[in-house]
Amino acid sequence: MKKRPKTAGRPKIVTNLGLALAAYQQKFDIANGRMAKEIGITGSSLSRIKGGQIPEGTSMAKIMLWLLKVRDLGRP
Repeated sequence: MKKRPKTAGRPKIVTNLGLALAAYQQKFDIANGRMAKEIGITGSSLSRIKGGQIPEGTSMAKIMLWLLKVRDLGRP
């Protein structure tokens, strides 16, 4: 019997968001708590999102605003 991938059944956008956040965190060597604080969400929320869970509406909005900010300003 084949094992299902860990992200099976999850919307692709959510999986990609989690992977993108994890890649950004690794690239800039940012601790989970620090990155969560920058975004404005809890560390546990960030961990769940990186794991492929669908974020709450307010968390998703905060992530989108943070992504626009880091894109426009670059990494400090």
